[in-house]
Amino acid sequence: GAALDLARTIVRRAERLNAQLFHNLEIENPEILRYLNRLSSLCFVLELFENQAAGLDTPTLAKE
Repeated sequence: GAALDLARTIVRRAERLNAQLFHNLEIENPEILRYLNRLSSLCFVLELFENQAAGLDTPTLAKE
C-alpha cells in the first residue's frame, strides 16, 4: 500500500509538471498527460486492492 501511494504521489507530481510544460507550449503531445493521469488512477486502484487483500480498512472517498 505505502509503495503504491508513493508511486502515485510521484506520478501526480510528474503529471503537474507536464501539464505546466504543455500549457507553456514546451511539449506538444497531450497523450503524455492522459497517460500519466491513467497511471495515477491505476496506482490508486492497485493500492485499494492491495489494502483490501491485506484486510485493511479502505478510506471513505465521499463525505458522509
